[in-house]
Amino acid sequence: LFGLKPDTTKAHQVRAILESLAFRVSQIYSTMEKEIVSKTKHSIRVCGGISNNDFVCQTIATLINRPVERIDYSSFAAARGVALMAGISLGAWKKEDVSKMVSIERTFVPKSLDRPSLLNDFSIWQKAVERSLRFE
Repeated sequence: LFGLKPDTTKAHQVRAILESLAFRVSQIYSTMEKEIVSKTKHSIRVCGGISNNDFVCQTIATLINRPVERIDYSSFAAARGVALMAGISLGAWKKEDVSKMVSIERTFVPKSLDRPSLLNDFSIWQKAVERSLRFE
């Protein structure tokens, strides 16, 4: 963490950590978007433990400027995904049918008014990361 001051609270530190996670996901998404030609650019889906945090999901949606869909029962998504892939490979389901089996618990829509400030924070974060990589 950079910029710690005597008046920095635990809440400030937690927010910084959560923002950092969202910034990193946004950075990875941006790289993937440049490298992979995607047929759909409507939304992304998230799952797993950190996706249960509304702040992180909303921050990602605003940063990438796309809706973020949190799937239902996201904590069990990995196991469910493996089961669905196994079912496809065994012929139990068609690949096209699997998307109908996944329900969305909540959709986070980008907040356009928050985006400029968030992009500024993201830029500051990127500079801090670069600085930390050169730290000796």
